[in-house]
Amino acid sequence: MPKIDRLAVVALSLSLLLLAGCAPGGPGRPAPIPERSGAERAVDSDVATVVAKRIGALDAKAFRAVAVKAMGGRVLLTGAVIKPGQRRQVEQEAAKVDGVTRVHNEVVLVGESWLDRFLPDAERERALAARLSAEAEVTAANYDIRVVNGVAYLLGRAGSAGELERAKAALVEDSAVKWVVDSAVVLP
Repeated sequence: MPKIDRLAVVALSLSLLLLAGCAPGGPGRPAPIPERSGAERAVDSDVATVVAKRIGALDAKAFRAVAVKAMGGRVLLTGAVIKPGQRRQVEQEAAKVDGVTRVHNEVVLVGESWLDRFLPDAERERALAARLSAEAEVTAANYDIRVVNGVAYLLGRAGSAGELERAKAALVEDSAVKWVVDSAVVLP
């Protein structure tokens, strides 16, 4: 390669790096991602409803402790079942639903007498959503939280790895949260 072409490539590369540093989020910060729209939320709700109905149709009693959240084509399954085959079965049913691109299967195996301990904690979920909303650099509307048996599951989309870490840290600050399982995606 002639010397001039190498210089042009280096100059172009440096220009692109400088422009990336001046992106709308500021130097070294990505541009904020927009909140989920009402239409996106409606689709997520529809997908979760269809998945839950399909799982319930398999055996409502056996799968009574399985809960579903959906966001952007990803489905989060939480709760408990009593047989390993049931855990695989709920994942397979969720994957069959139109619009589902990925299934995060967090369903655990327990004895039948423990099933009801693995139902979602709606009150804690609301409290954690409020905590996320108070975080200045977190777009709370882009996350869904499921809390089961002291574990917070975070499903959503973050504008940066730093935002995702701040969101997780906010959830862990709650004394009732043992740990956070992250099923969120960092958008470029």
